[in-house]
Amino acid sequence: MEILKKIVIGGAIGLTILGGLAVSMHRPPQTYHINKTEQTLGQKIRVMTANIARGHGDTQVRYYFIPSDKSTKGMRVLETIIREENIDIGCFQEIENAYTHEENQPEDISNNTQLRNYIFGENFSFQVPFMPSKYFADGIAISSRAKLHDPKKILFYEGNPSAIARTLKPIAGIRSFLHATVDYENSSGERFPITIICMHLSSFEFDDNEREFEMKKAFKYAAEHTPAIVLGDFNTVTMGAQNVDDYYPPISWWGTYRGEKSWQVVKEIESKYGVVIQADPRLHLFDPDTFPTMPTTNPGPMEKEEFGKPFVPDKDIQYKVIDYIVVVKRPDDLFKLKLNSTEVYHKKRCSDHTPVIADIEVIE
Repeated sequence: MEILKKIVIGGAIGLTILGGLAVSMHRPPQTYHINKTEQTLGQKIRVMTANIARGHGDTQVRYYFIPSDKSTKGMRVLETIIREENIDIGCFQEIENAYTHEENQPEDISNNTQLRNYIFGENFSFQVPFMPSKYFADGIAISSRAKLHDPKKILFYEGNPSAIARTLKPIAGIRSFLHATVDYENSSGERFPITIICMHLSSFEFDDNEREFEMKKAFKYAAEHTPAIVLGDFNTVTMGAQNVDDYYPPISWWGTYRGEKSWQVVKEIESKYGVVIQADPRLHLFDPDTFPTMPTTNPGPMEKEEFGKPFVPDKDIQYKVIDYIVVVKRPDDLFKLKLNSTEVYHKKRCSDHTPVIADIEVIE
């Protein structure tokens, strides 16, 4: 009985300590909107999406806490790509503001590239116990050469927090998508808003239809805010690759995409809302019988020595496309967005994902 009593008391003390730590580490996620210029965009727009894995080349949790020159090197390569490729709008996933090792990556991009304006939405945030000024935050960001208007962070699962998946989403960095608009200015000086939607969808599925739910919410929103550019890490393959059993690495905890209907849901939105969803034709986005011929966007974790070096994909993983840039438009929009070309950037590695860059044209 004495031993049992000690175990109970010890357990109670342990739980109290853990509870105290949990409370002291809690920090509500924040959203930051910084404009440093008043610029508008012209007829040609160059956009990028990149899951930057916090600059570390992979997603290991130890980097949340421990300073590392790996992230510094990864970020410098990313900034070089932004400058060399003359990017106008960047959408970044797994980007951090980490006072645990004094690195504010959205601000670094603002200071070191032409993308001076940004909105950063934290999805996952905690502070060092009992030290509120020392915290780590991971999330998504829109960085822009042009001024960002009407910034919003829109929760995927607002009002439906009960499922275990909803509780664990922030830990995986999945909580919301970002909305902002940039102004296109024509030759007459008239300005028109273009919607930008940046998102990072579920990598782990605890239910059967989480990515479908997230895709439906984001693309329904885009259909109501055209013309729009939707870009990010969708963590799902095209319809033609969904039935591949040996997909590597498996994004779903259950190992395959078989039966997933994420893009089918988007196709239904296209029909229901009367919008046109344009993507690179090499994706064969809505064709269940055709593999994409676009190079992989997800080569996997990398070592520090690989930063800045080219990546040559194996031909047998050409369907590993999970990062996308798509345009959503209506026939009656005041002006049209046309996706002219898309490049999967393999010239310099900066993450376990490769950046995707697209040239978009405004047509009045």
